[in-house]
Amino acid sequence: MQQRHAMENKSNRREYIIYNVSELDTIDFRAVLETSKKTITYSVDETKSFVKWEGDVPKCIEDLKSKTGPYTHTEMRNILQTSEWDPDAPKESTWKRIKKFFGFD
Repeated sequence: MQQRHAMENKSNRREYIIYNVSELDTIDFRAVLETSKKTITYSVDETKSFVKWEGDVPKCIEDLKSKTGPYTHTEMRNILQTSEWDPDAPKESTWKRIKKFFGFD
């Protein structure tokens, strides 16, 4: 139980950023928690990915032009459950996406 609690606390300190894969070559894998280009996760359409880190924002992340975030561990888990990242997730209706875009969600 203590080990699980320690793992949850560690993941709660992590931050996540989503970026366009066109910038993949600018990621310094020594500065983030992913190990290489081969281990990253892609969006369903393979145009986006994300990285995570703990502590100060790495310079390679600061320099990204296409980034969104940072997100917490919980926020990122929720994002990864959407149809943009999970092909089996239910698709949002167009009306729901429009409402979310304009902040009426």
